[in-house]
Amino acid sequence: MRWLAGLIPSDYFIKKDVSKFKINNPLLWYLVLLIKNILGYSLIIGGIMMLVLPGQGLFTIIIGLMLSNYPGKYYIEKRFVEIPAVFKSINWLRAKSNKPPIILK
Repeated sequence: MRWLAGLIPSDYFIKKDVSKFKINNPLLWYLVLLIKNILGYSLIIGGIMMLVLPGQGLFTIIIGLMLSNYPGKYYIEKRFVEIPAVFKSINWLRAKSNKPPIILK
């Protein structure tokens, strides 16, 4: 988990740049985006079913939402990270990975 928090650039919430991967490999980027969204939406549907069936429904829905692309996702991510406990936890994980803290403003 610690290495995942280290993958986020420290200025991710300050400036939103187009990824180098998207610029250098547009066809492969669209393929990865398609697969990621199919997996994300499948997890959301599975999580909704797990709300009434045995399983970790809410956790599965959250994972699906993180994987999927939809309008307003960046805003929701930023609002979530602005919660003091979440912000402190992410920066703690980043410190353990020897990465600079996330900058919000």
